[in-house]
Amino acid sequence: MLAVDLWNNEPITPVLWLVMIIAACIFDWLLGNPGKSLHPVPFTVRWIFFLKNRFNRGKALRIKGAIIWLMLVFFSGLILCVIQWLLLTLLYPLGILVLSFLLSSFLSMKSLREGILSGGEENRKEGVRKARLYAGYIRKRQKETGTRSGMLRAVIEVSTEQAVDGVLSPLLYMVFGIITSMAAPCFNPLTLCALYAVTRMMAITDERGDQTEPFLRFPVLIDRILCYFSVRISAFLLMISGGILGYDANSGVRQLFRKKQDGNQVPRLQHAVAGLFHLKTFGNSKVEDPENPIISPSYGHVESVFAMTELSEVLILCLCAFIAAVIYLPGYLIFIF
Repeated sequence: MLAVDLWNNEPITPVLWLVMIIAACIFDWLLGNPGKSLHPVPFTVRWIFFLKNRFNRGKALRIKGAIIWLMLVFFSGLILCVIQWLLLTLLYPLGILVLSFLLSSFLSMKSLREGILSGGEENRKEGVRKARLYAGYIRKRQKETGTRSGMLRAVIEVSTEQAVDGVLSPLLYMVFGIITSMAAPCFNPLTLCALYAVTRMMAITDERGDQTEPFLRFPVLIDRILCYFSVRISAFLLMISGGILGYDANSGVRQLFRKKQDGNQVPRLQHAVAGLFHLKTFGNSKVEDPENPIISPSYGHVESVFAMTELSEVLILCLCAFIAAVIYLPGYLIFIF
């Protein structure tokens, strides 16, 4: 039995992790995030602000920030490993469902959709307001977001960024955790999600914007490394999903690979989404696609961002299931026959 295997320190199989990740996505689609009292992220954010206010003073700020980051990552991973061990040894098989629900807390598909779209035509202005407050950097673009068109473009940009940060990147690290768990069981989907979440939240607390706080130099560096691959993979998945949904994937890919021009500080991911929808590119950038006409943004584009994100999740899970079937199915067939 699995419980006996865990008592003997044998790792959970990759197939079981894949099943739990699929269940986590389903929980996220249907139930959304748990309440604040049960969600690990608000608890972690409070600890980050407490430790930052306590130690972000005096000398050796970079060393202090690196030590705080290491402590948060280590203890978060340790707590999750203990919870995982207890659930799968004492509550098996119910513990599998509980672990899946815990994994779903790192995803935020339903919460993002409800928070930005607000579920109805009469509430969409409130959804726009929430989206603008959700990303503080939009404060720098008050003139641009003063018009309906500018506000919608801002909402599309925020929705895209938050879909990548809150859905696709954690899911990719869950999948990567399946691979690393085969070599070292402690580096599993749960602990890698904790690494990503802690690092991302510490980087977001940087209040200086263009100039990183010395206390956060090391966490911000790790965050850039972690996001470098996940954001690019997510961008390709969104382009594929957009093409499946009938949008111009070729235009999006051209924007994704377009060289950065002077004065353009907007990430290429947002450029790609703008090209996908044939919209004016976001921010103050003057980069346009001369081969395609520019159209006005609409709420349908915001909904399409979430539809592409959900489809990207399905593509990731289908690819993982296909790889698992290729690896394990021949062995099961040989065993049966």
